[in-house]
Amino acid sequence: MVTSLKPRVVGHIPLSAQRLIGHDTRLSMNRLCLALLLSTSSLACATPKCPPPNPTAPEACTKGRSFVVVRHAEKATKDKDTPLSDRGRARAAALATMLANAGVTRVIATEYKRTQETSAPLAAKLGKPVETARADKTEDVLRDLRAAPDGSTTFVATHSNVVPLIVQALSPAAKLRDISGDALPEDDFARVYLITQPCGAISPAVTELSSDSAP
Repeated sequence: MVTSLKPRVVGHIPLSAQRLIGHDTRLSMNRLCLALLLSTSSLACATPKCPPPNPTAPEACTKGRSFVVVRHAEKATKDKDTPLSDRGRARAAALATMLANAGVTRVIATEYKRTQETSAPLAAKLGKPVETARADKTEDVLRDLRAAPDGSTTFVATHSNVVPLIVQALSPAAKLRDISGDALPEDDFARVYLITQPCGAISPAVTELSSDSAP
């Protein structure tokens, strides 16, 4: 199941939080959503609505794991290894601000300039390197993500035809919005998929946010 938290729709946010938001930007809403979601992902599952326990989950799990999966920001040209456009660089900066306090422990991008440049502002803000994972080695990336340690939050910047593969491989029950085939729409650079896996959950929960605060 995918929950889509659109910045202009506040039904998913507590009323007290809505009052604090006021007329803030979309980015502020997304940062609040992230804080709420990441804080609840580490709670012990103790209600009837919790996912069924995973018998293969490591006994040492106490915090759960999270993943943030995005497509690279807007491209400057149609060249195979194009850098970001001005708008793309603005979106990358917005992502860095949005995720600065999300507890990201690792930053991964493919070998292309557009994903590296999308990840760079966040990595710089966090003082972490951008680790490179080949775009044509999705299974290797998934194997790496599935082995992520307890308490980790991994950021992945990849491509329109890889984002759905990663999200649905990590959460097979996820139904992604407005996707025909296996790729995101060509003009869609805003989606931010937050995948949270509490301890004991077989299938992580998926929430869709947006980075559409870039000018």
